[in-house]
Amino acid sequence: QALGRAFQINSGFDAKSALKFQEMVQAYGNVDKLVPQEARINELLKEDAAYLPAWILKAMLLEHRAQFKAAAAEYERILKSYPTFSPAVVKAALVYSEKLGDDKSALTHALKAREVTRDDPRIARVLGKSYAAQADWPSAVRNLRQAVQSGLEDAELYLLLGKAEASTKEFPRSKASLEKALSLKPASNVEK
Repeated sequence: QALGRAFQINSGFDAKSALKFQEMVQAYGNVDKLVPQEARINELLKEDAAYLPAWILKAMLLEHRAQFKAAAAEYERILKSYPTFSPAVVKAALVYSEKLGDDKSALTHALKAREVTRDDPRIARVLGKSYAAQADWPSAVRNLRQAVQSGLEDAELYLLLGKAEASTKEFPRSKASLEKALSLKPASNVEK
């Protein structure tokens, strides 16, 4: 209600536009609300193919359905029209890194995301992983440590941090990171 009122007061929105926008905002980040809104999302995109709230939700639906290449393509299309739209930049970096294994594209988007979202630990992780893939170990260490210090904690992250620290000859830190990785996940899963 408050969001609807705010857009009614704001110069560019009438009540109908504000409610349409509010519908889309409520579905953002909540798969339980996103999936049932699919017909509405498609309807809004038929009315206006560049309606950003529906457009980002369409990309998120594709991602939810494990159609990662299609989701990445949608994020790319969004970014052509809205180059600094942080949700799309972040989502693109994450999809390229975590779902498609495309470290080059992930790095490109993560660097853009870093410009608009300074402290996102997920972006620090993507940057660290991408730099590690390029054997840029000092940059990998810096970003992976930022991810850890921001609260991300999983075996894969600590394993990669340990490898990067060993590559920069920080052996005591590397040992601690690798021990942390082993403590978070059984050795058989970490040894990959």
